[in-house]
Amino acid sequence: LLFPFVSVDSDSVVEMDSYVDRNFYIEGVLEGQEEGTKNAFTLKVANRQESANVPLLEAQNDCMLYLLKRGFPVPKPLQTRDGGSIALQSIASPEGETTFAIRVLTFLQGDLLVNVSQTQSVLVELGKTIGRMNTLLKDFPRHVAIDDRDYDWNLGTSFLTARKYVDVVDTKQKRELVTEVMDAFEAHALPVLKSLPMEYVHGDLNDYNILLGKPDELGHRSITGILDYGDMVRSYRVVEIAIAMAYCAIGKEDGLRVASRHLLAGYQMVHPLSDKELDIIFYLIAGRLCQSCVLSTFYHSRDPTNDYLLVSADPGWKTLLQIWSRTKDEIDDMFKEACGI
Repeated sequence: LLFPFVSVDSDSVVEMDSYVDRNFYIEGVLEGQEEGTKNAFTLKVANRQESANVPLLEAQNDCMLYLLKRGFPVPKPLQTRDGGSIALQSIASPEGETTFAIRVLTFLQGDLLVNVSQTQSVLVELGKTIGRMNTLLKDFPRHVAIDDRDYDWNLGTSFLTARKYVDVVDTKQKRELVTEVMDAFEAHALPVLKSLPMEYVHGDLNDYNILLGKPDELGHRSITGILDYGDMVRSYRVVEIAIAMAYCAIGKEDGLRVASRHLLAGYQMVHPLSDKELDIIFYLIAGRLCQSCVLSTFYHSRDPTNDYLLVSADPGWKTLLQIWSRTKDEIDDMFKEACGI
């Protein structure tokens, strides 16, 4: 009723894992298509808080359309029957009636990065793709709804707000580690960040938000989709690749070296970081691992049935401890090697 579907196959509906929203895979026929020509879509129901901020959701849709027009692989938001991009639906519950914001996006085919072998060629290609996205987003028009967003997951501007959640961490060793990382971030990274220009970033390039195509005859895979713009913020461009490197490092032996040699090296080919940015990227990588571990633990304490919230937290602690044991000189040499310096 809200979007221009002739029909939706009710048997195709499957709920997908999600952090704070509810996402569903659906198949249906749109108006103007031949009956029997089914297409796949993602139906997204925003959580209560973000359903009340329609301009923010519209800005995320605008970003996807902006990137899509420039040949970047993102889902396409469908228009509603009245020509908008967000549908509002009131749903009754024991707590009263609540209005939820609903979007429908095209469903992109591919394999999630988390499910494929993260080879050198895959990670270099991903680094190039992230660099290309950041290059495009430099000219994305200003959106007040994104600029005004006060968001705990904004690594560049809000990382230190995670201090208020440290008490939910279950061991003294972990709490001390988080405090040490935060103190170092505040002392070494924050002053440099404040001297850098700000731009729009995706904000959550983890391996559940990246799609790859099937291998070609040489075994190479292309990036077929960058998903989920729900964490989009105005921040510093260096946080984008730092976040991707943090998630890339998780679960790998010497994961930071793998991330720098391949992911960072690919990024540098397209959208090179400055010396100032390279000097602080380690603190941002460690900061994102802290965010992932601490905030996920906090949100899981509020919703203990959603184990998807902890998908990166448990292995993230091991990776954070591993990389934080390195000296700054080791880290600097690693990044210089990756950048050919």
